Amino acid sequence: MADTTVARRYARALLELGIEAGNLDQISTELQRFTGLLHANDEQILGALVHPGLLPDERAGFLDAILAKFPFEPIVANFTRLALEKGRADLIPEINDALQHMADEKFGRVRAVLTTATPISDALREEFRAALAASTGKTVILESAVDDTLLGGVTIAVGDKIYDASVRSRLQGIRQSLINASAAAEA
Repeated sequence: MADTTVARRYARALLELGIEAGNLDQISTELQRFTGLLHANDEQILGALVHPGLLPDERAGFLDAILAKFPFEPIVANFTRLALEKGRADLIPEINDALQHMADEKFGRVRAVLTTATPISDALREEFRAALAASTGKTVILESAVDDTLLGGVTIAVGDKIYDASVRSRLQGIRQSLINASAAAEA
C-alpha cells in the first residue's frame, strides 16, 4: 500500500510538470517507453538499476548509458535519475501505470483490451472502438489480443469492467445450469 501511495505521488508530480510544460502526452508516452525498456530482456535492466551489489555511482552510470543510447524528454530523463537516486527505481513501472491512468483521465481517454479467438480485421476492430467510444463518451485506446481458448465471441476489458460475450463463458454458464438442475433434481 505504501508503495502504491508513493508511486501515485511521483506520478502526480510528473502529471503536474507535464501540464505546466505543456507536454504531458509526450512525457506519459516516453515514460511508458522507458518502462518498456525496463521490462525488456527479462527485466535485466531494472534488475541492474536496483541491484544491491552495485554501488549507487555504478547504477547511475548504467542509467546514464541507457539515457545516452535511448534519448528521452528531459523531464523523463531527470525523473528516472531522481527515482534511482531516491531508491525508487523499482517503482517506475507502477509510477508509469499511475501516470498513464491520470493522463487518460485528464484527456478523457479510456483504455480497453479486445480479446478474440482469432485475429480480426482492422475494420471490425475500428467498429468495436467506435462502439466503445459511443458508450463511454471517451476516446478509446483499444488493444487487441488473441486467445484461442475463447472458441469464439469476444471479451472486452474496459478499465475494471470486463464484458464477456465469448463462447467459452456461454458454455460454462450452460454447464453450471446443468449442474444446478441436476443437484436440484437429486434433492
